[in-house]
Amino acid sequence: MRSWKRGVTRAWASGLLLCVAVVAALEVTEAGATTPAPSCRTIAIRALDNTLGIASVAVNRHAGSIAGSFICSYYGASGGYKNQASIIFLPAGPVQFAGIKAGLSKQHTVVTVPGLLSGAYYYHLAPNYYLYVLDGTYQVQMFAAVPIAKLELLARRLPIF
Repeated sequence: MRSWKRGVTRAWASGLLLCVAVVAALEVTEAGATTPAPSCRTIAIRALDNTLGIASVAVNRHAGSIAGSFICSYYGASGGYKNQASIIFLPAGPVQFAGIKAGLSKQHTVVTVPGLLSGAYYYHLAPNYYLYVLDGTYQVQMFAAVPIAKLELLARRLPIF
């Protein structure tokens, strides 16, 4: 009888820990809705490859220089930069997003992309296009040696953070 009670207690405790872990993994917004926190799994290798038309085989996560930011670098087994892409997730709001755009505009021809999440712009520096997207509370920066239309399509598949 005791072993049965111990088993039930362990199962209940395991279930409770699992529930706590799931709740901790979700970010609760002010409106009360839950959204996933961004990660390198936000854009899977296969989805990235299919959307951009590249052949990456691995993704590595690197810490960014700003608190809470990180870089997802997608690499191909061959083909050099043609099979590579990077996505940077950076906590930011509209003011920071506009400030970065203003700074980039001093060095590059920046083009606004209408209707993409909370705002978007890009510039071209051969061979890469650099797309900046304001997505909820994150600025998502994407770059790859592909046409800008492909980066825009990938950005439209992002969840809102």
